Amino acid sequence: MDYYLSEERSTCYGLYDKEEFVKNATYKLNYEEGEYCIVAIDIDHCVNDGAISEMALGIIDTMNCYTEYSPSGNGIRMICTASNLSYDKAKYYINNHKLGLEVYVAGYTNKFVTLTGNAIRECDLINRSSELMSILDKYMVKPVQLQEVTRVVPGSFPSEESVIAKALASK
Repeated sequence: MDYYLSEERSTCYGLYDKEEFVKNATYKLNYEEGEYCIVAIDIDHCVNDGAISEMALGIIDTMNCYTEYSPSGNGIRMICTASNLSYDKAKYYINNHKLGLEVYVAGYTNKFVTLTGNAIRECDLINRSSELMSILDKYMVKPVQLQEVTRVVPGSFPSEESVIAKALASK
């Protein structure tokens, strides 16, 4: 099975092993038709003085996939695949600014990912569909916005003008 991250100029690189990760190169997530797609998770500002935040450690443990430090050294990047994913952009954030957490699913976003090769956890590109859904449900659900409900009551109602006219006439 072929998995790709594609360079902006549409040259594709297979991701079967770490040798295919080109240091400090920027790639656009490219969706290949089929049951699998590439997923990138980016956690910003979660590394301080070498210590990884509790939220980031929890996501790293849950995802259990290829994980590396971001180019700044202050964040974490994870790469995996997902299959038969039902990713609803109306339900889930792509970028939860409040948490500094971004989840890029190929075919649902046109974002870019920079890979450094500075790995925390090295492994093959693996399917993490259920783990991804767990992360989406825990951290990326958009708040439900309540819609204003208009009640329609049978019968006719007087206009404002007629109410004011009746009030003035009642002296």
